[in-house]
Amino acid sequence: MFVTSLKGKKLVVLDGYTYSLSKKTEGGKKRWRCSTHHSKGCKANLYTIEDAIVLYDAVHNHHQSQYTRTLLNNLKPYFYNSLTGSRRLRLGQYSFRMQPPHRASQLKRRWLCATHSWQGCKALVITIDDEIVSERNEHNH
Repeated sequence: MFVTSLKGKKLVVLDGYTYSLSKKTEGGKKRWRCSTHHSKGCKANLYTIEDAIVLYDAVHNHHQSQYTRTLLNNLKPYFYNSLTGSRRLRLGQYSFRMQPPHRASQLKRRWLCATHSWQGCKALVITIDDEIVSERNEHNH
């Protein structure tokens, strides 16, 4: 899962640890290092290609940081009504609007980025009975 740090940087969250981008190659491969303890000798890292994790070394020399726990706690979703009365989903710092279902009886709902979906943002959350079953919380803004 990708999130945005409090400083606005893109991070990978995996198994309760965060990783920051450290290197990009010409082939599109990206190396991510432990974002909280790399400077203290933690060698945990992972590699992605097109945002898919292709290699993962999860040996950390520390426990999860308070920052990571706070970041993950802020990702808990909640539902609310917008000023216009439409139902919204909040996940982290982003809001999602519900895409109308194909059938009125359909329990599965698709939620699109509420502010930038028409500008190409591909962030998406899928719920069934208000429970998140899938998400792509990667925003382009």
